[in-house]
Amino acid sequence: MEEAIRSAVAKAVEKSAAALIGTLTPAASPVPSSSSSTPTSRNMISRIHVKARWLIRMLAWVGATLDDAEDMDITDESIRAWLRQLQEVADAAEDLLDEFPREVLRLGFVGDGGWTAGSITELPKERKMTSEMDRLRDQRMEDIVSRFMKIKKPEQAWKPDYRKEQMNAESISARRTTSSVIEQPHIVGRDEELAKVKQFFMAGGKSCLIPSDIRHLSINPTSDSRGTIIPSIKDIPDPNFFRSYVLPGINRYVSIFERVRRSDSYTRMEHLRVLDLGGAGPRRLPKSIAHLKHLRYLRISNLIEELPEFVGSMHHLQTLDLEGPYQLPNSMSNLHNLRHIKLGSDVIEYPVGIGKLTDLQTLPGFRVSPKHNHAKLGELKDMNNIRGEFSIEGLDNLASVNEAKKACLDKKRNISYLRLDWDHEADSSPIDEEVLESLKPSVKLRSLKISGFKGPSYPSWLGDLSFSRLHTIKLEHCGNWASLPPLGKLPSLKSLYISEAGAVEYIGGEFFSGGFPQLEELTLEDMYNWKSWCGAREGDCPKLKKLSISSCENLESLSLINLGAVEVLFISECPELRFLPGDSLELSHLQHVQKITVQGIYQVGCIEAAHFFTAAPLEDQPCLILDSVGQREAEYMLGLRSSICRLTVRWCWNLRSLPLGNLSALEYVEISECPQLRITSVYPQLQLVPSLKKICVHRIHDAEIIAVLFEKSHLELENVDQLMASFLLKELSHMIRRLTVIRCANLTSLPLMELAALKYLEISECNQLQLSSGSLQLPQSSSMLEMNIQ
Repeated sequence: MEEAIRSAVAKAVEKSAAALIGTLTPAASPVPSSSSSTPTSRNMISRIHVKARWLIRMLAWVGATLDDAEDMDITDESIRAWLRQLQEVADAAEDLLDEFPREVLRLGFVGDGGWTAGSITELPKERKMTSEMDRLRDQRMEDIVSRFMKIKKPEQAWKPDYRKEQMNAESISARRTTSSVIEQPHIVGRDEELAKVKQFFMAGGKSCLIPSDIRHLSINPTSDSRGTIIPSIKDIPDPNFFRSYVLPGINRYVSIFERVRRSDSYTRMEHLRVLDLGGAGPRRLPKSIAHLKHLRYLRISNLIEELPEFVGSMHHLQTLDLEGPYQLPNSMSNLHNLRHIKLGSDVIEYPVGIGKLTDLQTLPGFRVSPKHNHAKLGELKDMNNIRGEFSIEGLDNLASVNEAKKACLDKKRNISYLRLDWDHEADSSPIDEEVLESLKPSVKLRSLKISGFKGPSYPSWLGDLSFSRLHTIKLEHCGNWASLPPLGKLPSLKSLYISEAGAVEYIGGEFFSGGFPQLEELTLEDMYNWKSWCGAREGDCPKLKKLSISSCENLESLSLINLGAVEVLFISECPELRFLPGDSLELSHLQHVQKITVQGIYQVGCIEAAHFFTAAPLEDQPCLILDSVGQREAEYMLGLRSSICRLTVRWCWNLRSLPLGNLSALEYVEISECPQLRITSVYPQLQLVPSLKKICVHRIHDAEIIAVLFEKSHLELENVDQLMASFLLKELSHMIRRLTVIRCANLTSLPLMELAALKYLEISECNQLQLSSGSLQLPQSSSMLEMNIQ
């Protein structure tokens, strides 16, 4: 019954496959109709494709059967043996089908990367085709079919799910030609074998052998694996059935394990698809790896020697993952199935012929080399499947504009991030401007960076409305641009960074033209000739959240009008910019700003403000830090808002007063290193603040430390003079419960008579104060709890 079903399936498949095979016509030169060999050759190809289709269908049927087996707890030994036989014949069929793309390519066929009959559009000469195709179709296909027909299904086996079979058949060809992902291994009825493997690696590996038909092996020893793996290498048999061999991570045990293996060990892994030597770190790549004709994925780390030329013979390789900045061999151009190159270096010089690998999707950037034995930029012409991030460096080495034109960047529609780079130190070239104009990217681009360009003006396409998806632009070291490109019309631009545009003196209305409808972040740096800008118009930059301007040494005016959406403002090292009302910088326009940092401008060391203009959550109180600021600048900042909760003033050498009276929400004040500031000028202002909780003063005029903790009614004085001590004791007499006086050497008296609430008194290192001499006058109705005088 089973044989009859298989025979019927085979006939049906052969019939359907024959119907799908179209007429194969030579593209180069038509074969004369009178040639008697033509029908024979075409019939031969048809038969080969019929058998190939049959093998695909057989693989689908086996796949459905094995998928079903995964979901079952199979204990019957006859069924398990049957599954192993199915797997073995399926492996053989898969290996044979694997050779079709390589042989078709080698024989001169042109296709779409697959091996179906419909994909062949060109045939070689009849004389060569017959003998070569005979070699492909001969005994191996017959043997596989014969082996499959001889496999007897146990009576107690289940029926496979034929829906899975159909899905498998549809996916086999696609998976064969496009996938470079390591699939998760499947364990089919092999619990005993799996237990043996675990026992080998976890229990010492003295006597148990790894089963000879293991398909997927990954060795990742733990720190206590010493003495387990190394002595037991002899227990690992020839890995004939390996599909994946993985040594992940970086582990010295694995490295030893790999180095002691025989150099020809990979010749016994002829069915291998995945080889990961990431944890092995071989000093050189064994030549036996070249025998892995079915290999799809190769990962190597810490390779000291250059990648050998024989890598180019691994025709099915789809992913080459190297963790070092290796130079690629010239034979790379033979790897027509390669999809992914991963290197430790972001940009490399490619070998001549790299442009033939038109299926490449991810690869390091392209460095233009002045040497003749490296690929020219024009080789990118047909590499239109590049996706993700891509860079082109060394554009100053480009000798001809034609190479830039031939690169056809506008056809690479899957590149999302593009970087174009000229050496900053190199001299300008007369073709620079035309080169950049020719490197127009695809309109699907999302991020663009141009660095080191020395042409006098920006390209015409920069800022074009067709770049509707462009959300990030970085322009660096474009030092000869007299004006900035009109980027305001780009509908999706969110982040704009411009630095070292040294020739720009004025940013005019053309820059803001279009209003930057989506711009959220604007950064201008190292523009040493820039003096001012026209500012935004009403309605411009409605979503601008962060504005950053730094190292613009000649900037004199910066209008913030109509930038009310800004939440973060950063200004640094602009010494000509003045931070005063009616002058060059006015903060009152920023009604939604949450954080302000201004440093290195006129009369300002640093000013930091958080939640200054907006309501803040309880855990984020509005605060202001004034660091090395002048008197007028301090008064300006303190007059902007009354909602400050925390104030820090430090290193303000010329500060004589602080207008704090309008800060109704002020709770904490810290003042330090302000030698001209007197507490007698500050405290009257503090008396107007009802919410004040703590004052800390360090190193102001005639005082080293003054600390007032209003919540604890505590006053601490350290190294203050007589006048200041008397002033504070009088002003705070109503609230002092704890008084600490330390190292006040010049203090001759301490009037405590009015401190009716005093409970705790501590005095130390005040040599001129003596209780017996009357210099200490305690309250008459004293209810002191503790007194410590040293």
